[in-house]
Amino acid sequence: MRQGLREYVRWLHRHDRPADRLCQAGVPTWIVHAEKGDGGLTHDERRTLEACPHARLVTLPGAVFFLPNEAPGPIADVIVQAVRSPASSATAG
Repeated sequence: MRQGLREYVRWLHRHDRPADRLCQAGVPTWIVHAEKGDGGLTHDERRTLEACPHARLVTLPGAVFFLPNEAPGPIADVIVQAVRSPASSATAG
């Protein structure tokens, strides 16, 4: 069990700059997070994602800790927008 946990922690630390990796992937990406709550963005991550040409950053107002349960309407709206966006249809084929 310790070995499994060690490997998991090593895997977590392998990706110290997830926003950079996400942008470098080169695919249309929608990042949805709450203004306050669990999993906030750092200033560097926000700057990286806002500068990324194929990433769309959506910040929901207020404090939310589990978006699908606490903000299902706004999440559904974002999904609909993402599916309808020209970038999504260009990569769906």
